[in-house]
Amino acid sequence: MRNSGKFLILFLSSFLLALLSGCASPVPVTPIWPEYKPIDGVVTPDLRAFLRSTASPKIVLRVPNTVGGITQTEKTSVPQYENLYSLIERHLVEAGFIVRDRALLQTLLVSGLSDYSAIGSKIDTELILEITNLSFGDDSNSLTTRQFSTPKGIKQTVNTLSSPVATLDVRVVQVATGSIGSIMTLKIAACEVFICEMTMHNNWVFFPGEEQILLDKKYQWARTERYNTAVNIMSKRLLDRLRGDL
Repeated sequence: MRNSGKFLILFLSSFLLALLSGCASPVPVTPIWPEYKPIDGVVTPDLRAFLRSTASPKIVLRVPNTVGGITQTEKTSVPQYENLYSLIERHLVEAGFIVRDRALLQTLLVSGLSDYSAIGSKIDTELILEITNLSFGDDSNSLTTRQFSTPKGIKQTVNTLSSPVATLDVRVVQVATGSIGSIMTLKIAACEVFICEMTMHNNWVFFPGEEQILLDKKYQWARTERYNTAVNIMSKRLLDRLRGDL
């Protein structure tokens, strides 16, 4: 099965190279992706008022055990989960939050402590930012298009290409009351994270120098800086929405 997969990749790569050698000159095109909501959710007036009246809110991350879209075999080629969560914590610190050690929260939860007020007093936090999902796209969570635009603004319909969508689902708990102050879903398409400059040859469109993206959509995320950039952008959007700036 593995050999047949390699044969398919070699065959399709050879096919794409053959297109490059055809008589038609390459034409740069821009994909026209369907619209999607980059951020969707609610923030309660109580939480927003608290954030605006508190100079340095105390907060701690609660994270899941796994990250969707990253398999055991992929862990060697993508950043570890801890690095991605640390990026979110860094944005919180830069925004003026006092960030508590999430390992302390995990220890309390493992010990069976579930009362929010008790947790708040033990680790001295006012908010819990719970990450319920962090994923980087699959066949069921991607943008698909056959519409492309040339530099002259001419729209053309050619082969189908997909762009996976990274998703960050969070909720914010106010420790003093145990109430949920916000539930949000943030999304970002791969083509927002890196430049999706495509070239059309004989009515086939592909990413120059990255022909294998056509064979496996996960290649669009398989670089550390792309994971980091996606999380950085979603973190900034999250903070802007919590403060009411977005």
